[in-house]
This record gives sequence, structure tokens and C-alpha cells, in this order.
Amino acid sequence: VYTTRSVGPLAAGSGIPQMKSILAGFSIPGYLSIRTLIAKIFGLVFALASGVVIGTEGPFVHLSCIIASQMLHLPGFNEVRESPTL
Repeated sequence: VYTTRSVGPLAAGSGIPQMKSILAGFSIPGYLSIRTLIAKIFGLVFALASGVVIGTEGPFVHLSCIIASQMLHLPGFNEVRESPTL
């Protein structure tokens, strides 16, 4: 909890409702940032190590969306970033 609150408070929760909002066109500043990714990864590792039951889909949906969003900033993904379907 401390890691999530101090490093990336947007990493709290499963992430599916927020991702639905982003896909619907709403902007949540900082939600797909590297800082949120780091907080989510450490939070998941610490929670799993302590034996807390975590949903199997929500956190990984959020993680994969952050990774995909960050990959779009890399030079090799110019065609995907500029695609009209996105």
C-alpha cells in the first residue's frame, strides 16, 4: 500500500474500469505512465509475496496497456502510432 501511495497512486485498483474509460475517449493524465507501471509491478509483487489474493485479469490488463502505450513512444512504432485506426 505504501509503495502504491508514494510512487504511483494511479496504480491502485484493478484498472479495468479506468481502461474502459480511456477506450471510450476520456483522458486520465498519468494513468499510463512509467511511474504507474513501476508502482503496479512492485505492488503486485509485494501483494503476491504476502499471500494476498489478487484478481487474475485486472492488474495484467492495466500492465499490458501501460506497456503498449509506452511502446508507442519508441521510434520503431511510428506507423502504428500514426495509424488512422488508433
